[in-house]
Amino acid sequence: MCSLTSPSKEIRCFHLEKSKSDEPIQIPNAKYGIIHESGKIIVPAQYDYLDPITTGDSIFITTLNEKNGLIHQNGTILLQPTYAQINTMYDVEGMLEARLSDNIYRLIDFNGKSLTKTYQSINSTNDGFIVQDQGYYGLINNQFKNDELFILKLGKNYAKSYTKQCN
Repeated sequence: MCSLTSPSKEIRCFHLEKSKSDEPIQIPNAKYGIIHESGKIIVPAQYDYLDPITTGDSIFITTLNEKNGLIHQNGTILLQPTYAQINTMYDVEGMLEARLSDNIYRLIDFNGKSLTKTYQSINSTNDGFIVQDQGYYGLINNQFKNDELFILKLGKNYAKSYTKQCN
């Protein structure tokens, strides 16, 4: 049994492969599930990996066939494994960055709900997010409103500023 522990200490991730270590590492060809400390299996070992979101109220990022999704420690599937990658945003609580494919990103919450449209890139700042859309860069605030975007399109040797509605 591995020691990937959710914030709730009685829930553990387990895998069906013997390990010489109790470290939270991904073991090749192992399948991962969720088990209560009493021994009751909550989620059978069916995922290629489970990664607990430490700030996420007992949420795990699932990996199945190289796709990521979300599952609650109680076994409720919050988001089927459909994203190429899901990453925590360490400087922003309650949000995840989800990559659909190369250069296609959106922000989602811990329930898998989309918070933004898709962008070519998303980077967090103190005031919101710097996003790239069709070669243009702009800011969206923490409430995801982008009606006051300042857009900058970078050329080879110059930069031009534009105002553009990105809804």
